[in-house]
Amino acid sequence: MERIIAIENVCAWPNLVALPGGELLAIIFNQPIHGLDEGSLECWSSLDGGKTWARKGVPAPHEPGKNRMHFAVGLDRSEKLFVLSSGFELNNGKLGPLEGIWISCSTDGGRTWQVNKTPGLPETHPLMIPYGKIVCHEDGKLSAAAYLSEGRGRPSRTWFLRSDDSGESWNSHSQIGEGDTNETAILRLLDGQWLAAARTHVDHHVELYRRVDGEKSWRQSGPLTLPMQHPADLLLLKDGGILLTYGLRNRGLFGIGGRISQDQGGTWGAPFVLTQFGEATDCGYPSSAQMENGAMVTGYYSDLVERYSEYHMGVLQWHLEEFTQPRQLRSISDNSRMKV
Repeated sequence: MERIIAIENVCAWPNLVALPGGELLAIIFNQPIHGLDEGSLECWSSLDGGKTWARKGVPAPHEPGKNRMHFAVGLDRSEKLFVLSSGFELNNGKLGPLEGIWISCSTDGGRTWQVNKTPGLPETHPLMIPYGKIVCHEDGKLSAAAYLSEGRGRPSRTWFLRSDDSGESWNSHSQIGEGDTNETAILRLLDGQWLAAARTHVDHHVELYRRVDGEKSWRQSGPLTLPMQHPADLLLLKDGGILLTYGLRNRGLFGIGGRISQDQGGTWGAPFVLTQFGEATDCGYPSSAQMENGAMVTGYYSDLVERYSEYHMGVLQWHLEEFTQPRQLRSISDNSRMKV
């Protein structure tokens, strides 16, 4: 595994998109602070699998006194790139009112962008925070997840949104869970089912939900992580498996964790730790992509690693075999061989 300081002096919260042909894009928040300052969303590009990066464009330039810090990213069937974003008005270094969602589109791989600041949104909840991947259906429709936190001590809620008109308007297709969900990664499976890995509001673990295409209700399928292990990213692998990555924020263990499912999310392998951040106090938000040669790239953010002591976007270049090949160990009780 190779660990790379990819983009310095940014809080990032990266969201990776692999383009056909091998180019890798990252949409990031461009300030080295946890949203408490003016900042924009930028698009960065890597042509060498995540080793080096160059700024390519600005999907969501902030307005004075505000920021654009929350976002979801995805491609449609024509390889048009979409970014849903929201942010906050800032009041004396504190977060003020939540700003509305914008939809930004690029037809040249993230270099130039058209921004619609007034897309159609559900009347019942026009102010939401998008997260994760925008998913394209076989028929060209788009889906995304967005949530709203209603204050300390109150449940947060997540909606599964759908656009039938290339992002111009978004309908609330269903609510994921019964409250206590926020940053949610969605994934469409090959058989038409959907998975949603939702960060919970109370103890900050990741909960799995499942829905059959055409239905509105989501079935709760149990926890994927322990408390303080969040938020999640879901990726459909080339071999049909599913990779879950998530942030680790447990005392004594800050880093990036992962699990793999080989049966459409029915069961999951043992957790593994991709990397640890030592004395970091803020980290996580992994986003993974699989390159055409099968190699894995996982982006994340952290405020401290061994070689860099400021906010940055980091990248891991790794291979699935490092964590999926069985290892021979011997039982302590009878010295028999075990596979783990």
